[in-house]
Amino acid sequence: MPFKSNFNSEKLNILIAGCGTGKHLLHAQRYKNAAITGIDLSASSLNYAQRKLNELGIKSVDLIQMDIHSVLLSYLCPNRQCLAQ
Repeated sequence: MPFKSNFNSEKLNILIAGCGTGKHLLHAQRYKNAAITGIDLSASSLNYAQRKLNELGIKSVDLIQMDIHSVLLSYLCPNRQCLAQ
């Protein structure tokens, strides 16, 4: 499958796992047609990221406090069947 270089013409869902204080969230803004979600376990990092987003007037980012392991487990094992012993 060839690499697609025209990301701005397609709707993208971007997950930034471990977004911390938001540096990568700001870089993801270059994809104008994207729904961006940042997750992090640290509430203080997310609060800082939200303040930066507010200062810059960025409203297209959702921030969620959660453990990345929960996301990976949900993705890899959506019905929890792989956890059965």
